This record gives sequence, structure tokens and C-alpha cells, in this order.
Amino acid sequence: MKLAMTYDGDYQLHGIACLSLLKRRGFDVDLCLNVTTVNWRRIAHHLRNGRGTHLVRVARRLLRQRSAKGVHPGVQWMQTFNRDYDLPSFRDIRHACRALDVRRLDVASLSSDAAVSALTDVQPDVLIYAGGGILRRKVLDVPTIGTLNAHGGPLPHFRGMCASEWAILHGVEPGVTVHFVDTGIDTGPILFFQPLSVSPSDTLFDLRGKLNVLWITALLKGVESIHSGDYSPTEQRRRDGRQFFRMEPALQRIVEQRIASQRLAPYEEHYEFPSTPLFWDSGRDERHAAIERPRRRMSA
Repeated sequence: MKLAMTYDGDYQLHGIACLSLLKRRGFDVDLCLNVTTVNWRRIAHHLRNGRGTHLVRVARRLLRQRSAKGVHPGVQWMQTFNRDYDLPSFRDIRHACRALDVRRLDVASLSSDAAVSALTDVQPDVLIYAGGGILRRKVLDVPTIGTLNAHGGPLPHFRGMCASEWAILHGVEPGVTVHFVDTGIDTGPILFFQPLSVSPSDTLFDLRGKLNVLWITALLKGVESIHSGDYSPTEQRRRDGRQFFRMEPALQRIVEQRIASQRLAPYEEHYEFPSTPLFWDSGRDERHAAIERPRRRMSA
């Protein structure tokens, strides 16, 4: 089975680890499409849409990953994973592709002519999505079997960004869902959901680090199931889920409180959203104050 992968920047540690393990297990990875983190088209797009703070976050992440001083808590989980699996310490995706003999192509967008042409030349059976932006139909049509993604939350209910954080906020266990990609946002056919165990002491950084590790093992399981033919995708109904976006700090604090309390129910396929979010319960404690403070300022 022939594979190709996408990346969102040179320093994506979980993507590099996934590539290393795929090659170790004998899979034929012919191409890595790397959407460069710094390119003028993306910068102009973010500036036009008032997302200057996003550019600052990206710059800080790059500096953190290149710095030799200290290790970010989320990165520690990946470093432990690499040691446990005896994986080489590649500096970046360029170094990894060169060492593993995988063709790498830097592109400004996965929808660019260069990206589509390279994919068409390779004709992969499966395209593994490890970031890089929204995939258009002309990209999704190239792989003969499909494009595989490991979504960081329970599907179909929690789509979009920070999905596991939103799941925890609703009292549901976090996890990773392996699914095929279609033109919607996390709406493609589902292979399986892999729950994630969290500890009372876990922070959001720990949660994201653990999700990155689970992302690798879940994707490998998905690839192996497709390779063996032992898979049966389940179609999603779009009305079953909601698309979520970036979470505000006030709600992030509530998520960490929920993690500490360990009051999380197993995710079920027939989950129904409550009529009101679970954090609007009886009493007026700090959780309510964290949300109501901005509202009082707006009405003042």
C-alpha cells in the first residue's frame, strides 16, 4: 500500500514520529507535502482576517521548539514517546525525510498546483493528513482509497478546534477519532474512536501532549486496518455534531477543573448535547464568575 503525508511546518514532532514508525513497519511512504509555516500568502491571509495574534503564537512556538533551554510541557510527552519507541531524534521534517529516503516537497498550500501535481505523480492509496489546512476536492480525489485523519476529539459530536477540551467541558471523556476526510469539517466516515485517559493532575498542556501521542498510535492502527482490509467506515450525519472553535481562557480554566474532578462520562455514539452546558449548574462559584465577568463589563 502506497502512502503520502501532509505536514504543517517543519517542527511537527508527532508527525515526524508517525513517519518514522510507518517506515519502520515497512510501509511505503513516497511523499511528504510540507506546508511551510512562514510564507507570504499565509501571513497576508492572517493579517487580512485580523489574526495577528495567531502569527505571534506561531513565532513563539517556533522559538520554543528551536530553543535548547527548557522543554515545553506538551513536548515532554513526545520526547518520552520517542525514547519509549527508540525513535531517532530528527531535528525537523526535512532531516527526517532525508534520513528515511522520503521525497519532501515544500508548498504554500495543499491546494496549490505543485502539491496536486506531486500527489498525482505518486498516486497514493492513502493520504495521511497531519495538518496543512483545509483539503479541497481536487486533493481528496487523488488517493485511490482516501485521506485519513486522526481528529483530536470524539466524532461526530465534537468537530473543529479544541475538540477534546470542548468534550471535557460537556462532561465527556476526550480522545482521538480516526476517520476519512471529506470536504466538510471533520464530517467524513469514521473508522473508530480511541478514548484518552486523563489524570487529576493533568494540565491542558498535558492533555494536548497525550493527544499527540494517541494521535500517532491511532493513525498507525488506522493505516494497518486499511492495509489488512479489516475496516468498516461509519458514515456521519452532519446534524449529529457541532463545530467548535478556539476556546477562551475562562473556559480553559473550567476544563482543568473538570479534569481534576475526574467527572467525565465515557463517550457514546448516541450522546446528546444537553439543553444548557453542564458548567451552568446550580450555585454561583468561580466557574460562573469567570464567564459572567466579561458579560457584566459588556453591559456596564
